[in-house]
Amino acid sequence: MTCLYQVVEKFFTKEGVKKVLSEVENLQPMKASVSSGMREDYRKVTARNFGTGYDWLLDPITETIAEANKQWGFDIVGIAEDLQYLVYKEGDKYDRHLDLHIGDLSKDIPNRKITFIIQLSDSASYEGCDLMLDGGIKGDAIPRGIGDLIMFPSWLAHWVEPCIKGERHSIVGWVAGPHWR
Repeated sequence: MTCLYQVVEKFFTKEGVKKVLSEVENLQPMKASVSSGMREDYRKVTARNFGTGYDWLLDPITETIAEANKQWGFDIVGIAEDLQYLVYKEGDKYDRHLDLHIGDLSKDIPNRKITFIIQLSDSASYEGCDLMLDGGIKGDAIPRGIGDLIMFPSWLAHWVEPCIKGERHSIVGWVAGPHWR
């Protein structure tokens, strides 16, 4: 049976998480946007984009996702966009959405196939801000252990509940492949 999502617990150790957090401090923060450019109230979070030079981070992610993809069987080629480091603070959220770029589906360009998120905060350091996946009728909260890697098909509806207290830090990225057929 195919699962809607997969979790690799403690993908990064606490020391690995500290290394990532020290690296991202040098990245320029920006207000995150929605790719459609519409409804600015839809997403409220601070983002920083990774550029080049992060192979030490990308290589183990790519290898792990390639292994996980055996369950889904998607035609993938690799990470096609910069990773994003996200910080959710009190009141921040991201409403229900898909990570597919709908306008790209009919084009012969790489399409997002697998979304992945790496949890960088201890779940005890914040309240709310749960990542929810919608496999049908109602959403399910995804485990939020520090260092966990969560992967799911980019066509799966998901959202981040409002942050009530504290901060949630994470990395998000997408593995792409030839357009969906």
